[in-house]
This record gives sequence, C-alpha cells and structure tokens, in this order.
Amino acid sequence: MLPSEISCCISELMYELRLPVYFTGYHYLKSAIIDAVLCPDRIPDISSQLLKNVADEFHTDKRHVERAVSKAVSHINSECGTRYITNKILGYETDAYGSAISVKELIALIADQLRIRYQS
Repeated sequence: MLPSEISCCISELMYELRLPVYFTGYHYLKSAIIDAVLCPDRIPDISSQLLKNVADEFHTDKRHVERAVSKAVSHINSECGTRYITNKILGYETDAYGSAISVKELIALIADQLRIRYQS
C-alpha cells in the first residue's frame, strides 16, 4: 500500500469522524497514523517516538503536537462517541460503551485496520 492510498483512506475516515481539516491536530494525527501503518513497530511507543517524528516532520515542538492531537481526538470523542468511532473504524457494529477513546487507542486501531484491509 502506497502512502498516498493510506492518506486518502485516512482523510475519508477523518471526514466520517467529523474532524475538520482546519484543526492543526488533523494533520498531525493523519501523519502519525500513516507512520504507524508503515512502521507498526512504532505503535507501542506512540506518545514518545511517533509523535516526536511528527513534530520533526512539521518542524515544531513535540508538546505542541501532543496538545493538538489530543484536542483533535477530544473533538472526535465529543462529536461521535466511542460506539460510533469504533463502528466507523472497524466497519461493523460493536458493543463499545466505554469511556472516551484515547490518542494511542485511536492511532493504533486505525493503523491496525488499514494494515488488515490493505495487506499485500
């Protein structure tokens, strides 16, 4: 799977999750997910190494990226709810009634689903 295909899939999903493109965290989150899809070994280290790579890519501070991504995920949680989010990502009904989905969970879940769907 090419990075451009991954980017397109993530853009469509972000639209379905009601995350506006004008959010700074949108672009950071999208970049982190692409990185997690292409390098799955980075998933366990999302908060330290993956977000640092995103900060380096955008020539900004890691804390700025963390805040922006956190704000974006908060927006998704408030707009959609956990059940809707998991249903959109997985593509089928789930019984997810838990608390809000975290940044790590969201990135890992989306990256994992993209790898499963587009494995070559």
